[in-house]
Amino acid sequence: MKKIILIILLFMGFLPEWKNDKLSIVGPSNALAQSYGDEGGNYESMYQALGDLFGIPVVNSTRDPSGNILLVLSDGSVYNPIAFEISAPAINVIAQTMPDIFPPEIPYPTPDQFMNMSSFLYYVTVLQAQESSSGPPPDHPVEPDCPPAAQQAGVKAKDVYAIPQVQDALANPALFPPPPTDGSAPHEMGFSLRREADGTIAQPVIQDLGGGYGGGLYNYMNSIADYHTHPNSAFGPSATDLISLASKPTGNASNLTVSYSRANDGTTYAMVIADTAKASAFYRANQGNLIGTNWDPESEVGIKFRQVRDYFTSVGMASEGAYERAIAATLEDSGIILTKALPGSLKFAKVGAERIINPNGSLANTSDGQPAYRTIDCPPN
Repeated sequence: MKKIILIILLFMGFLPEWKNDKLSIVGPSNALAQSYGDEGGNYESMYQALGDLFGIPVVNSTRDPSGNILLVLSDGSVYNPIAFEISAPAINVIAQTMPDIFPPEIPYPTPDQFMNMSSFLYYVTVLQAQESSSGPPPDHPVEPDCPPAAQQAGVKAKDVYAIPQVQDALANPALFPPPPTDGSAPHEMGFSLRREADGTIAQPVIQDLGGGYGGGLYNYMNSIADYHTHPNSAFGPSATDLISLASKPTGNASNLTVSYSRANDGTTYAMVIADTAKASAFYRANQGNLIGTNWDPESEVGIKFRQVRDYFTSVGMASEGAYERAIAATLEDSGIILTKALPGSLKFAKVGAERIINPNGSLANTSDGQPAYRTIDCPPN
């Protein structure tokens, strides 16, 4: 159990990208082997397994001044594994350190069951708990940070995305035209998904949205979802995208509860309205806090966005990941849940971020007094 705690603490917050950051040790704290290990602190086999996983000579672990866990290498430098892609080799390496939890007769789970390493490690704890009852592990393990509304948002995003008319539209070359030959920026393209009075789904009409979604795509009263592309960006939905969706419950498309945006790397984001009253309140409070497609940096929501983005960037997260975490954090208490599907996948899962809480119940800050955050995700549905 102690080994499981160590690994969970080590990998908490992993995402589907990874970044190799070598840092010099400043004010090292107690190694995790001493804090969470057995009486002798002997974790040689554990560090060997992690070294094999990352392809680096791991000999110990420590923390930076902000409390982030670092792996100490044999040359005295440290490695910051802020993010690591979940893969079959990664699952196997971790599982092999726990023969009591993963005996040979139990098949290892597959990577497509999980959004990231954190999801897999929670699955490990579920298996460990199941040992005493001998019951089968759940098909879709639920993390403590994945409440029913977040699970349902992922399911809804997946189910709407799988509608044949949506898949037909996604296969239409008109949705992804080639870049202009004159060197100008590609236009965003999109469509509105409409349910007719008889319950049938109308075939979407793909529209050229010009420079941006906010001014181009018209949603009808019978629209249940919309979709648009971000051909110029690998980033998730913009502040304008959020405000546009939040306006729907009291606007001209009150039945629209899912809004998809596709980044140019193939990642598809789905914002799902889970509480129309909260979404409307979020719209009223923030409709005036836009500058272009971004939040006004001096507004309350803009300050929070910047704090979250800058925190995750400072600990080594890729800019696209830090951006999506910041967008998700601004949706806290908005009634809107941000989910995403990786390129080529039809499975959507909530992504998010929240303040880290210290053991004494206080909110954690970095060494320079800025708010510290952690990722909170759901497994794909």
